[in-house]
Amino acid sequence: MELTAKGRRASSGAALVVAVALFAVAWLLALFGRKQVKQTMPVKPESTLHSVRADAKSVRQATREGRGR
Repeated sequence: MELTAKGRRASSGAALVVAVALFAVAWLLALFGRKQVKQTMPVKPESTLHSVRADAKSVRQATREGRGR
């Protein structure tokens, strides 16, 4: 019975070490992935913004000239 109790304590300690190691690896991978995403993706879709601004400018000009009707 004594060996069984020691084995349980040892296995729970080993499980804790493995869990901490896995969380550390997951944390490092998350940091690496976050860095890559920040470098790759622009914050604003520049082409869409340019297109919408051009459309708004066209509409403003048309309404000023009375072509909207």
